[in-house]
Amino acid sequence: MNQLIVSVDPSRMENPDLDMRYDLFDFLDELFPDMLQDGGYDYAGTQPLLLIFIEISKESPRLQLDSLLEAIQSYQRFGADFKNAIQVFIDSVDSDPVNSYPDS
Repeated sequence: MNQLIVSVDPSRMENPDLDMRYDLFDFLDELFPDMLQDGGYDYAGTQPLLLIFIEISKESPRLQLDSLLEAIQSYQRFGADFKNAIQVFIDSVDSDPVNSYPDS
């Protein structure tokens, strides 16, 4: 099982809304039914960053992961600046590295 971790820096958003922690999962679940599980959220760092955890419940070929990343980048329910405020990490139990998008 893979896990997506969406790190949101609210200071980079014009009007941050904490409801995005629920709404992002609902948005993705509509696009990818029966593929995702809500993994909750947390805060980290001194800013703090909002971390949204999404479990990918099915083995996802690269094409599905790419589509999922594109969907996250296109998410605009809380403003067009969302894509500039996030970094997405993919943590896979099948591999050692954690991949990040956009590359840091």
